[in-house]
Parts: sequence; C-alpha cells; structure tokens
Amino acid sequence: MPIVTVHWFSERTHEMRAEVADGIADVISKATKAPKDIVRVLFVDVPTTHWSKGGQLVSDYKEPPKYMQKE
Repeated sequence: MPIVTVHWFSERTHEMRAEVADGIADVISKATKAPKDIVRVLFVDVPTTHWSKGGQLVSDYKEPPKYMQKE
C-alpha cells in the first residue's frame, strides 16, 4: 500500500487536507495502477515556530507568504 507523508504548516484547513489527499491519491493510483482506496496520506502539522527557511523561523516573518495569510 502506498503511503505518502506531507509535512506542512499546522494552519491548513480541513478542506485543504481533503483536496490534497484526494489529489495525491489520484496521482499515485494513476501512476502505479494501484486502487485509489489503498493509498494512504499522512499529514504532519508543523507549527511555524518549528520551521525555518534560510535560517529564519517562519513565525518571525514580518509578513507571511500570501498562501498562509488568513482571509
């Protein structure tokens, strides 16, 4: 059974998880000819205080990237 792990910021919504899980399952199923219902997706939520880019904690960004901004 294929297992895919996604590490991402914990601010993601249920709707985002559902869409990403469905998309990953589709791609894995098509590429491997495995039934979609055996594809597993594990989401690992990482707080921005535990993630850095270029030596700077994401939580310290003056302005978060647009995809992280709440509407």
